[in-house]
Amino acid sequence: MKMAVNPFQGIEGGAAGSLPEQDPEPLGKNHCPGSFLWLYFIENSAMGNKRSHHGRGTALAEGPGAEGFQIKGRLWLEKEGETYLSWGRVVLLERIREHHSIAAAARSLDMAYSHAWSLVAAMNRLAGRELVGRSFGGRQGGRAWLTAAGEEAITRFWLLVAEFRDYLSGRRF
Repeated sequence: MKMAVNPFQGIEGGAAGSLPEQDPEPLGKNHCPGSFLWLYFIENSAMGNKRSHHGRGTALAEGPGAEGFQIKGRLWLEKEGETYLSWGRVVLLERIREHHSIAAAARSLDMAYSHAWSLVAAMNRLAGRELVGRSFGGRQGGRAWLTAAGEEAITRFWLLVAEFRDYLSGRRF
């Protein structure tokens, strides 16, 4: 199902009125013809089994509401423009601690093993040291564990989140 949305409809200086009956020509990602910005939302029935809410997009911190407005924020750490730690990555580290396995941690988060493995590899690379230690295969299968650096990363991230929450709790728009 395709639906065109004009976010400027009804805004002074924007284009008010009805949307075209037929699909416009395919537009580039950032194409903006005239004063119109067309956004397409495609309902994909193949994604029916996918959970609609993974905890992403929810605020880690928020300020008090005033006149219907509320400041909310998410927090992540980047190194050289690449995400190092975020809420989801820290939860993955905590699940690895709990399950002693990257595969089991990924399953507990409804995440593909290959995605979990790539996140762990990226965190290890960006940290410059291993956050997750692992042993491969064998009769019993592989194991994974958090190193001291991994434990420290988790602790420091949640301390930073607490400071972030404290900061936003006193802010109003």
